[in-house]
Amino acid sequence: MNKLPTYIPSFEAEELYDLSVRGIETDMNYNGMQPFSLELIQLRKMKEFTEKKIKLKGNLDENGNPKVKYQSDAIINVKFKNKVKDGKEITSFVRGYESLIDRLSYQIKKLHNQKKYCLEKIELSQNSRKINTYEKTIANCEFKIERLTNQIEHIENNNNADIYQPMTSVELRNYLYTQGFTYKGNNYVLYKNTASKARNSQTLFILDTLHKNMQEWSRMGLKFEAHKKYDIASLKAYESLLSSSIIGTINIHPDNIFIIADEYSKLETEALEVGNDLKASFNPEATIKNNIWDGQALIDVSLMRSIGKEKAGSAQLRMHFFKCCSFNTNIQKFLRNKHTELTNPLNEEYDPSIPVNFDEWKLTDLYGNVILASKILLITTPSALKFMKFAEKGKEKEAYQKWCERVIADNCQWGICKFEKSSKHNGMIRSSYQMINTIDAQPKDIKELAKYEVDYIEQLQNNNDEFVKYLKEDADLTNCNNMLVDLYNKNNEVANLKFFRTTRKSKISAYRTKVKGGKVRLQGEYCTVVSSPYEMLLSVIGKLKDENGEVISHTLHNNEVYTTLHKFNETYTVARNPHNAMNNYYKVKNTDNHLIEKYFNFTDAPNIIVITAIKSTILVVANGMDTDGDTLAVFSDEKWNSVIDKTLSNRKYPVIINTIIPPSDPVELTNENLSLIDEKGALSQRWIGSVTNTAQYLVSVLWDIQNDDKYIVDKDKVDKEKDIDDIQKELAVTVVLSNVAIDYVKKKVDIDVEGALRSIKSMPELKIPTLSSRGKLRRKSRKKPLFWKYVTSSKPKNTVEFKTPMDTLIQHIDAIPKAEYNTSKLGLMDIVRDLTPVELQEKYDNKQIEDIIEGVKEYKKTIGRIYATESIEEDEEYRALNDAAEKVNYKINKKKIKISTLHRLLLELSYIMEVNTSKKEDTKAEKRMKKDMQGIALYIMNYVYMNNKENFLSLIIDKETN
Repeated sequence: MNKLPTYIPSFEAEELYDLSVRGIETDMNYNGMQPFSLELIQLRKMKEFTEKKIKLKGNLDENGNPKVKYQSDAIINVKFKNKVKDGKEITSFVRGYESLIDRLSYQIKKLHNQKKYCLEKIELSQNSRKINTYEKTIANCEFKIERLTNQIEHIENNNNADIYQPMTSVELRNYLYTQGFTYKGNNYVLYKNTASKARNSQTLFILDTLHKNMQEWSRMGLKFEAHKKYDIASLKAYESLLSSSIIGTINIHPDNIFIIADEYSKLETEALEVGNDLKASFNPEATIKNNIWDGQALIDVSLMRSIGKEKAGSAQLRMHFFKCCSFNTNIQKFLRNKHTELTNPLNEEYDPSIPVNFDEWKLTDLYGNVILASKILLITTPSALKFMKFAEKGKEKEAYQKWCERVIADNCQWGICKFEKSSKHNGMIRSSYQMINTIDAQPKDIKELAKYEVDYIEQLQNNNDEFVKYLKEDADLTNCNNMLVDLYNKNNEVANLKFFRTTRKSKISAYRTKVKGGKVRLQGEYCTVVSSPYEMLLSVIGKLKDENGEVISHTLHNNEVYTTLHKFNETYTVARNPHNAMNNYYKVKNTDNHLIEKYFNFTDAPNIIVITAIKSTILVVANGMDTDGDTLAVFSDEKWNSVIDKTLSNRKYPVIINTIIPPSDPVELTNENLSLIDEKGALSQRWIGSVTNTAQYLVSVLWDIQNDDKYIVDKDKVDKEKDIDDIQKELAVTVVLSNVAIDYVKKKVDIDVEGALRSIKSMPELKIPTLSSRGKLRRKSRKKPLFWKYVTSSKPKNTVEFKTPMDTLIQHIDAIPKAEYNTSKLGLMDIVRDLTPVELQEKYDNKQIEDIIEGVKEYKKTIGRIYATESIEEDEEYRALNDAAEKVNYKINKKKIKISTLHRLLLELSYIMEVNTSKKEDTKAEKRMKKDMQGIALYIMNYVYMNNKENFLSLIIDKETN
């Protein structure tokens, strides 16, 4: 099976409108990706689906063979972004006639500049091959200039045509959703988007020849009648589950699945409730209703063994309209043991109706299906089986049977998204700035919590071996870390070279900035959450509830948890992202339990944490956590836990409950309505950041007020505790708004999020109280805290120190003395060996050196454009960087570089790296050229190293022979 993804075109919506409707050409890219998924497996079965296999000749795998990748035009990713890219080339939305003329004129201007540059190069160059290349570029520029000039003329002659009229981003989305577009002579129509794509305002379009069959497959044959209304938001979320990236597959037959009911547990607690009015009110007897197995499943160890993962604790699964996290369970062992007990006349639970032969014991699931106990290998609930949300009332059994038939038609092949895993930091995890900012900590506390990072930064500054180890751990596609590591291992004198010292300063500075952004390593691990799994087993045999029909826990109680990660009978702090407030910290006691140990295979899977949601507030405190793969940060750090204890004891932080009631708002399933839903859903990504920032500003002001002895200017006019209480209530609102924003793509609510945030930001309690000369109370606006510039995209010019943990952390990190590095005059050529007499006989290839330098120059420009592109997403940015690296690798690697050429190149690089870029006698152009060359010298070295590693390192003097 081909498990590689396929790369697909990714365009701004405006680009496609220009291309498809206005006939204006645009740059081509394959920076979108269709990941290896159940959907891609199905696409590759379709005769209408084609993809191109590309050998990456400049990139070899571990066996020395060219790596391959796949490209397909069957699906196109379209981005509906209201941001500007690269000057006037792509505007923020489709504008009218005048803006279009300006944009095309701007492109012509750029082409003229490129042509001028090539002409200047031709005059200076004496290399015939190079001149030929420049002449080809000039010819291409002239062709494009002529084409664009003709397009402008055509537009000017037809300036009243509808296609040149202004169109807003909303209108543009609606147009493409309803009309589709053409590309390379093929028609494309609206297909789907995942929740992540919807939040990032992206949508997939598909070839019209593939659309009908793929949509029918995605929706499992569900029929949606015209003029009837449906929950479209949920449908969109569930049909896209097949698009989730998977790492493998597993075969599970519906005959081996047992569906039990979702069970709920109620409890009363003191809480701040936030409803549709977005007002927080204290309720001493608030009711919490937990779905204790929301998105959870139990999978028998035999199925895990079938894929070689019997020691893994969990597997996140995907199937048609199905999403769950399944946990490694001895289901058959449990059923056999219970059968023995229930068929024993001496046992108090003896049931004579159960056959003595285990293989004859039958159990009835939620939908009335009778299943042999010996065949049950997967247990789950309707909260995982989304298909049942579209079942007609009273016909659930038929709907479930239809789902089973569809699963069988797909050969019972399920997707595995991931297994649980441990952190990358050997038992440590990085905090978020929200976690740091929500602790009640004094400077001495921050000093202790940050001690590991302070010591580490000092080691990076003062210990060469430690810094090189860091380089190795931080190596990736875009940096030169691996080269620096290999150079150092070959000859540690490289640490004294100027380029190494410069890189070191830059990387340590970046690391300092990362820590100042709240990324502090603490003892702990992220654990995947499973709730009351033993009780789930009991539900299969009808033994879950007490005599009053109430769900009870047979294992863990209150704040007890079970994990083999840490010691039992110890308390720990847990938190979940998103973390917004002090109210989101939860204390747990790790408790041994023989039933969990006996029936669940978590001994070799320490990154699993068993909780109970029965009569417990943990799901709500952890910001609406469920058990479909959510993780908890489990902190074992003694200092951290003591600070959390102090935080929770110094002030009361009640549970925050979201009581917002979403409206029942079904609509007709039309592309126009899908456009409106996605337009609203795209707001959620912006809301998430705004809500988080607002919450942390509230928290910062809270600590500033609490720690400011001079805050009370007049007790009769300013009530410090009331200000704190009012801010805490608004903080509770932001916690609820965070959940609203995250779930908005699949669960619309009638809430004015932006209006609520504006109201919160303008509350007088956030301003500093002062008294005028006449004793009149005034409130003065606050600036942003110091840490703001490290955690937000907005970079405030004027910040002020707040008495908040994050600002204390920044000052503590800033206080670390900067290292005084060796100012050795050693140059690159001091660690490069002389050529042997035989090697000297080979004349170096100067043209090859020029080609390498030009190739890397172009690469540097390309990645500069990629980083400057505001609307690009992280995964697409990575693919664009990867594509740029592949191109330059191919240019360099296709040429066999002789040792003599490598030696000459290193000689030239040595001069470039050490040349004085600020000589008074140099012209501005000469200074700029030297700086530009210094800026790419390390890139050149790195790409020669990557593609000629053996020869490159052979030129470096071994330290032992030096």
